[in-house]
Amino acid sequence: VGNYYLLYQADGNNNIAESNENNNIVAKAIAIKKADLIIQNAVNPSVGSVGESIEVSYQVKNQGTGSAGYQQTKFYLSTNTT
Repeated sequence: VGNYYLLYQADGNNNIAESNENNNIVAKAIAIKKADLIIQNAVNPSVGSVGESIEVSYQVKNQGTGSAGYQQTKFYLSTNTT
């Protein structure tokens, strides 16, 4: 993530004897962006029973500048918040 340069190099393996070997590379700027997924508006019941289903709702939002593509949300039952 950040600003980089994409380098284009002619005769990349240096197989051709050229009159000028110093002009084979061009650098072009490229910004690499990244997704930043967050869960928001999560709602679930405060009580559930063993063996019974519960209904939940939530939204996944990409607050980053890069595309997220396909993502999968997983659910865990835990005795703490992590």
